[in-house]
Amino acid sequence: MSKPTCNRADLAEWSTRGGPLPLRLAAHLRECPACAERVRRVSEVHAGLMLLKTQTAPPALTARANARALRFLRRAARASRAADRLLRMQPGLNRWQRAQIHVARYSLGAAAALLLLVIRAGTIMGIEKTRALGEQFVDAQWRHIDPDGKSFGPRRLT
Repeated sequence: MSKPTCNRADLAEWSTRGGPLPLRLAAHLRECPACAERVRRVSEVHAGLMLLKTQTAPPALTARANARALRFLRRAARASRAADRLLRMQPGLNRWQRAQIHVARYSLGAAAALLLLVIRAGTIMGIEKTRALGEQFVDAQWRHIDPDGKSFGPRRLT
C-alpha cells in the first residue's frame, strides 16, 4: 500500500522558510501521518543547519578551500590544454618515413628470431660436444680397466 500524499501549499511554503508551524498546518498534521513525517524530516534538516550556523569555522578555512579550488582548476586547465594539443597533432609522415617505421618493426622481429636460432644451435652444439667428450672419457676409462679388451669384451654403450 502506498502512503497518501498531500499537496499542501502551506506545507511547501513552511518547508522552504522554516519557523513555527501555522495553526491550520498543525491541525492537519494530527490527521495526516505522511505530512507529519515530512515535517519531521524538514525539522531535522533545519536543526542541523542551525547547528552549523552557530559553530565557528576553523581558522583559514576559506583560504584553504580557495587554494584547493585553484589547484584543481590549474590542473584541469593543464590537462585540457595537453589533451587538446594531442588531439590536434597529426604526424604528417611521408611514404618513405612510414616505410622506415615498418622496416624497423620487422627487423626487430627478425633479430629476435635469429637470436633464438643462434641460442638453439649453440645449445645443440654444446650437447654434441659434451657427448663427444663423454665418449672420449669412457674410451679412456675402458682402456684403463681392460687394456687388452679380453676380460670384458668389446665396449658397448647401450
